Amino acid sequence: MKKLPAAAEDTVMTSLPGGAVQFETRVPGRVPGSYALYTNQVGADGTTIGYTKTTVVPDGSIAHIKDKLLP
Repeated sequence: MKKLPAAAEDTVMTSLPGGAVQFETRVPGRVPGSYALYTNQVGADGTTIGYTKTTVVPDGSIAHIKDKLLP
């Protein structure tokens, strides 16, 4: 959560099978009605197994999905 933008809304935590946990946070965009959805999956051992940023435009469609684990 330290790496999220300052405007981030509350983080929602969801339990996944096998003891993994998913954290999801919505961050309002610069364009009114747009937002980014940061999703982080953490395994039972505490290692990050997935981290994506999904950009959604005002009409609700997905502009792109970026894998944040890749360099």
